[in-house]
Formats: sequence, C-alpha cells, structure tokens
Amino acid sequence: MDTFVKKKTQSLLVHFQGHPEYGAETLLKEYRRDIKRFLKQERETYPAMPKGYFDAAGERLVNKFREDLPTGHGSDNSEELMDAFPNDALARTLQRTWLSAAIAIYRNWLSYIVSKKTGVSKLSAVASVQENVQRKPIGLPQSQQGTCPK
Repeated sequence: MDTFVKKKTQSLLVHFQGHPEYGAETLLKEYRRDIKRFLKQERETYPAMPKGYFDAAGERLVNKFREDLPTGHGSDNSEELMDAFPNDALARTLQRTWLSAAIAIYRNWLSYIVSKKTGVSKLSAVASVQENVQRKPIGLPQSQQGTCPK
C-alpha cells in the first residue's frame, strides 16, 4: 500500500494506492471476480496473484487451480470452472499483512481530525482518541479485536 499527503488550501488530502479499509476476504472476492472475468473472456490476461496475501499453502492452491484450467475455455463453462475455485481453503491462508498499517492510518487520521476540531496538540489528540474510541475495528475476528498497535 502506498500513501501520500497533499495540502490544498485548508484541506489535507490523503491518497492511497491500495485499500486499507478492506476486510480480510474482500481482496479474495475481487481476485475471484477477476479470474471469472478472464474465464468469461471479459479480460485478456489471467489476473496476477495478490502479493503477500496468501501463505505458501494458499499460493500452491491458487497455482494448482490455474494449472488445472483447460485450454480454450470460454464463457459457456466459466461458472462450472469457478465451482472448483478453492475459496474456503484460500480464506484460511490469508496473511492480512496490511492490517497493522491500516489501523495506524485510521488512528492517526482520527487523531488529526480531533486536533484540528479542538485546537489540541496532536499528542493530546492521540491520547484522547485512544481513551474515547472503542478500539474494535470492524471486520476483525473476535480474537484480534482490541489488539491495535500503539
């Protein structure tokens, strides 16, 4: 994930290349959708595997699925081919490498907003956000809730 900030008049614009807001399985759904588009011949190339998203077992599953695809596939059998996609097994291999960065980005963003609204220093705003915001990010499994990095 790449991030850059630009100040424009009174606004601070934060741009992301990537999706820090994504839940763990959202990228898997998009990857599956793109494979299906390839099989339906709605795109010319097979989509690249997301980097750092699957563990080694997951990468093997993705590679095996691709290797097992028949040549000359077309839109008439794309649904049948996608039935063999190992979605449930892949969901257990997700790495969630962006999670700690996403939490830090949103925490800092909220702190910045608090500091601008209240005129309080950024350091005080961070403490305020940490004290007043329940730190249970949406979409996290119960076992990972409340484990935000400081």
